[in-house]
Amino acid sequence: MLNKLKFLLLLLFLPSLAGAQNWTGILDVSRAIDWRNGGVSFTMPSGSWTQCGSTIAPGASAATIKAAIAASTANH
Repeated sequence: MLNKLKFLLLLLFLPSLAGAQNWTGILDVSRAIDWRNGGVSFTMPSGSWTQCGSTIAPGASAATIKAAIAASTANH
């Protein structure tokens, strides 16, 4: 039982000891992406919004969808 506990603790803390590989010298700097600040950078919109405008039936034509978009007002 003690060996299993040690193994589970090792699995729990091992990833914190591992570091990411440095890409400098492997990838050209102009092609690299800095992911240190990645993720959602805005607040999530409220899910309690009510529907504004008409409902388009499934299978509607592109013309119907374009007409509904053209008829919608600002911020809808």
